[in-house]
Amino acid sequence: MVDLTNAPAAERAAMVLFEVAAHGGAQARAIGSASASGALAELESLRPRALISVTGSGDVAHGADVFAAIAGADWDIPVVRSPRLPSWAGPLDVLLVAGADSGDPLLVEAVSTASRRGVATVASAPLEGPLRAAADSRVIDLAPRLAGGDSFGFVQSLAAHVAVARAVRSSRGGSLVDLLALADQIDEEIFLAHPSRPIFENPARALAERMRGRRVVLAGDGSAAASVARYGAGALLRVAGEPAQAVDLATALVAGERLASVALTGEAALFHDPELDGPLPAAPRVFALASAQSRWDVEAQLRRLPDAELVMAEASTAEPSARRFPRQEEFADLPQFAVLAQRLALASVYLRLGEER
Repeated sequence: MVDLTNAPAAERAAMVLFEVAAHGGAQARAIGSASASGALAELESLRPRALISVTGSGDVAHGADVFAAIAGADWDIPVVRSPRLPSWAGPLDVLLVAGADSGDPLLVEAVSTASRRGVATVASAPLEGPLRAAADSRVIDLAPRLAGGDSFGFVQSLAAHVAVARAVRSSRGGSLVDLLALADQIDEEIFLAHPSRPIFENPARALAERMRGRRVVLAGDGSAAASVARYGAGALLRVAGEPAQAVDLATALVAGERLASVALTGEAALFHDPELDGPLPAAPRVFALASAQSRWDVEAQLRRLPDAELVMAEASTAEPSARRFPRQEEFADLPQFAVLAQRLALASVYLRLGEER
């Protein structure tokens, strides 16, 4: 077990945190800076019929799913998530491809087809190799500014979608998420997660301790939160080797009675010998992921579950003057879910550190 109160151990842990999970803010800041410097200026005069999102699998897909779920309620341009470029796509649309692999055949096919049809295209993927060969000179390069592959794909994808949305929205007025402010919010979460900070001031470490030794169910309140849950389950498995279930909150609520009895009944429990077989597996603990806006509804629903807790990016006790996320009319949940995803990634690192000897 890594002693996080020991300075050398804490320093090593901090390096692990940095290498595995602490690039999120930098990734958002890099894309925000590229956008601010005019990388997407060609899109500002467009009034697209739809924003089509084609991504690789894994974390990059989860980031795109979060954006699409929130945009569906808060944006006046349809966001179409598709594994391929739809047959109806044409010059009236904008295509965003995002991924870590320039050889991904789905991304290559989408860019090639879009170039032939005159679809305005943004590539948030390494524009090299097969992808470069498929792209024409009009494809806008918004490739990840930091190396790291799919480990950092969630924030890269989410930030790229926000950047494109801001560009096409600029001619219409209104406000969307400020990527530089989002980067600061993610960096604040990373700062709070430093191993030198005590557990009661360290949200990621505290979350990891509440997960340790439990069968974890991540339940998202709504489509966007469910995508964050899937991202978190992937991080827990990939980084810590801890399997976790990712479901929507409605599914967890339906399973409430079964969750209460799963660790206590059945033939295995009847004939279980703790001295020979070890302790019985603990009952699953449900971690409900939600935004501050839906806090009260989710807390009321969680009373139906035997072992559940609410996890939000914003502290439930935060006074208005201490809130990390300023109120806004549109895309209010997006910064919260980006930070919540970062917290899950950092918690997975703490779970891994806790198992190393």
